[in-house]
Amino acid sequence: MVRAAQLQRWAAGEEYRANLAGDYPRREGDKPHTNWTADVRSAAQSHKESFATSADPPGYGAGPRMTAIRTNRPPG
Repeated sequence: MVRAAQLQRWAAGEEYRANLAGDYPRREGDKPHTNWTADVRSAAQSHKESFATSADPPGYGAGPRMTAIRTNRPPG
């Protein structure tokens, strides 16, 4: 509960609003991103590659489980 209260106080404060507005310390040479669509494309490509190479991709084996839920029978 203490941590939740701390987070609520921080979120209601000026520091949080400044962070949302982009007013925070940056490393030397960092530039503000103006082309967010390139960032979104890059993130999507990264997720696609991670999914393709994962030994346990998200949703693996969900088909039998979903069938079991729909039919109310155990998978298998």
